[in-house]
Amino acid sequence: MEKSERMNGWRRIFGPPETEKTQSYYAGLMKGEVHKHHPWGKAARFNSEKALRSPSVRKYFTAKVAPLLGDADRVLDAGCGPGTFLPAVSPLCGELVGVDVSPAFVMESHSTVARFGLRNTTIVQGKTEALPFPASSFDVVLVVDVLHHLYRLEESVTELKRVLKPDGRMLVFEPNILNPLLSLMSILDRNEWGSFLLCRKGAYTALFEGRFRIEALEYNGLVIGPDQPLFLKMADLLNRPALRLRWLNPKIFVSLKNA
Repeated sequence: MEKSERMNGWRRIFGPPETEKTQSYYAGLMKGEVHKHHPWGKAARFNSEKALRSPSVRKYFTAKVAPLLGDADRVLDAGCGPGTFLPAVSPLCGELVGVDVSPAFVMESHSTVARFGLRNTTIVQGKTEALPFPASSFDVVLVVDVLHHLYRLEESVTELKRVLKPDGRMLVFEPNILNPLLSLMSILDRNEWGSFLLCRKGAYTALFEGRFRIEALEYNGLVIGPDQPLFLKMADLLNRPALRLRWLNPKIFVSLKNA
């Protein structure tokens, strides 16, 4: 069997659900429906207030992206969900636009913008494989825990590149499937099975090479959801250079320049 045929077979098994199924899934989640494979629940995963005060978000997300954003930059939060990171990013840039395919998430993002008084932030509904923006619209594109969910990944990456300015930057946070706890959670959650095909450094290198210049590709300690001090301490421990355990971090961070 050819390598491409084997990969297509794995995609049929482990590939992300089609866009419509993803929309339905998150609509149910935002309505408060119980999902047994989400022990941390909707509030923990998608609570913007909680994310803003989370020590993990401050240390491994905000501190990472802040030096890469300019006061005048126009930033796209692609797959913004319910606006989890909008309050953290808004003060760091000139204009912030959130886009998501889920009507439920778009509605919640509008609520997040109003609740935090984010005057420089607007929300748009749209698909990542057909973004409703002109070419070269943004200085920075931010993509947090989105790529492994995309049914049309290649088309989406092409679109993200299209709306980015020629010298623009794309910042990506994705799960690291080498983390044992994350792998277990992904097994239990069909919506996360795309992690098994994509969430490795080598897969991101293959995805981005030829489209972008990779400035950074590194493991990252960001934990979205549970904010117990133990998780931050574990991430800090994994990132001690002497232990050489960074490959066990829960996230992968990629900084890309539009080539």
